[in-house]
Amino acid sequence: MKSNILLIHCDQLRVDLSDGSNGGRYAGVLPSVATPALDRFRGEALSCVNASCSYPWCVPSRASFLTGLHPQQLRVLDTGCSIPEEVPTIAERLTPLGYECRAFGRTHRQHRGFMKAAEAHGAAAYGTTQLGSNGALGVFPGAIDEHHDSVAVSQFTRWLGERDMAQPFCTMVGFMAPHPPLWPPLPFAGRHDPGAVVVPTQSDEERPQHQAAARDHTWSWRGADEQRRAIAAYCDMVAFVDHSIGRVLAALDAAGLRASTTVAIISDHGEQLGEHGMFGKLGNGYQGSLAVPFLLRRGDGGDAGVVRSELVSLIDLVPSLLEAVDLPLPSELPGRSILAPGGHEYLFAGLQRGWMVRDRRWKLCSYQVDAGLAGELYNLVDDPGELHNRYQDHDCLLERARLAEVLLGHLARYPASPSRALEGGHAGGTACLPANQIRAAALRAVTA
Repeated sequence: MKSNILLIHCDQLRVDLSDGSNGGRYAGVLPSVATPALDRFRGEALSCVNASCSYPWCVPSRASFLTGLHPQQLRVLDTGCSIPEEVPTIAERLTPLGYECRAFGRTHRQHRGFMKAAEAHGAAAYGTTQLGSNGALGVFPGAIDEHHDSVAVSQFTRWLGERDMAQPFCTMVGFMAPHPPLWPPLPFAGRHDPGAVVVPTQSDEERPQHQAAARDHTWSWRGADEQRRAIAAYCDMVAFVDHSIGRVLAALDAAGLRASTTVAIISDHGEQLGEHGMFGKLGNGYQGSLAVPFLLRRGDGGDAGVVRSELVSLIDLVPSLLEAVDLPLPSELPGRSILAPGGHEYLFAGLQRGWMVRDRRWKLCSYQVDAGLAGELYNLVDDPGELHNRYQDHDCLLERARLAEVLLGHLARYPASPSRALEGGHAGGTACLPANQIRAAALRAVTA
């Protein structure tokens, strides 16, 4: 019998609050967040600790990890975009092979090929209709089993007990948490004390001009007390999503399917959580926004507890899942399976107004701007918090030019096209740069 696939994806889960490092760079700033389900799973799975999304925004990232292609190849660079009909999702690759493909919970409409269960929406599902990073804080007023994420778990569990056991499946369970609204349900609300939170220290160095709007919109308008409350509420939501993940895994075990199912746990992107004076993930290419959990547990127990530090991307998800269930890897995919050591020499990501490229030591973010600072360059080994921008440092010009040339080569190989919009969507604007503008942003890093 063919092996099953279960993909559990969170929304906006910051990796260093979910990887057992007790906060990573946030150690001593945040109260410790207990994640027993993820901790237990990590001991059973292959863990990639240097994983990155391909675009720190919900829809482009999801379109990318469900197809295995870069966002610019898909022309999906905004939340109003859709995967091109000619590009198969993993579900559309597996359905002809006899797989039942189902989706539960949050998908941001990126579930083509999956049969989607009815999704809970609105204030009844989240506690409020304000879903952005600038929304008010609160406590979910309903019972915990009425929350969007709990409904998704219940739907998955019910389907698992009713399905045809002879048919293999590829199933997604998508959680809203810890994405805002930061209205955690009881008993998770209030689990982390705002008084124990230290708001991250900011650098006084110049930042790209376009980031000012993100700071003003999401963070700087909040007073210090509300900033601490927001960070604590995010931690509450991380504890809640860990609980939800634990319920999904328990349901799989109760159905006797652990040995026949490959399980992946990821997030679409990260969260700034006050770093660099920002809340959310937009308008920047910092590690808080780009770094994601990437865990893969094989049914046969292979690679249990193995930790890999090489650079990997969410474009590697589709190849990894296909290899884990002994299916051939499509030659047109730019990613590689994480089951084989090695990783990537460079990682790339699309950004609002520009592009990011990094290797194990250096990261370049190059932006298309009318005036002001055009980019950022960080030594991630010496400056993991990305507090000291070396973009205009004369001693680093060769590194800047080297990474810019790598970026230009990447864009030449995988050209960026204008974004394609859903009917009624809002493609365009700053998120959907034409190819010539994106290339100009990279070229400016060489010549500026």
